[in-house]
Amino acid sequence: MATVEGEDVEKMRRRRRTILQNFYGATEAEQEKQAAPDPASIDNAAFDADRYFERALRMLEEVHGSEHPNVGITVMNLGYSARDRGDCTKALPYFTRALGIFEKLGPTHPYIAHTLVGRAHCNAELDQSAGIADAERAIEILQSQTSDPAQVAEARFALARAIWKREPARARKLATDARATFVASGAAAKASLVQVDEWLAKH
Repeated sequence: MATVEGEDVEKMRRRRRTILQNFYGATEAEQEKQAAPDPASIDNAAFDADRYFERALRMLEEVHGSEHPNVGITVMNLGYSARDRGDCTKALPYFTRALGIFEKLGPTHPYIAHTLVGRAHCNAELDQSAGIADAERAIEILQSQTSDPAQVAEARFALARAIWKREPARARKLATDARATFVASGAAAKASLVQVDEWLAKH
């Protein structure tokens, strides 16, 4: 994982700022407080951001019920927030619940792919082979649904992590190819580039 001083913080800042503004109506001051935490207290900041997600989840469930797509988005974001701070055990149930909601939108909806990528990374982190099927399905969906090669590369990196013990040569090839895409994508994929570089250095 990226260090607290490096790309984890920047990745979390960008995600929180977008989510807090677009979905949860946070004021600019609240966005700044939650999206730009002091690295020394990053865990507390993560839990503070989660409170926005959890509050929004309760509100959305009251208004729309438990199966609305916006509920799924919020649950998925809770999963990514938990994954960002290294708690994949907590993240997995969020991803699984979100996936159940998004499946109702159709089997190739992009939200399904984004959730599968998060779940695949977490399964790989926990050394579970379930990530293979998730990553392969995410790649298939994204290749047909998105024009952003970095999203496909992220799914391929998740697959690389998932198959490492079974197919190390293929895993390194997938990760190396994903890295080239992240480099070509520039600043938008900087956090992913740091993560794949750290993985390649260890594998």
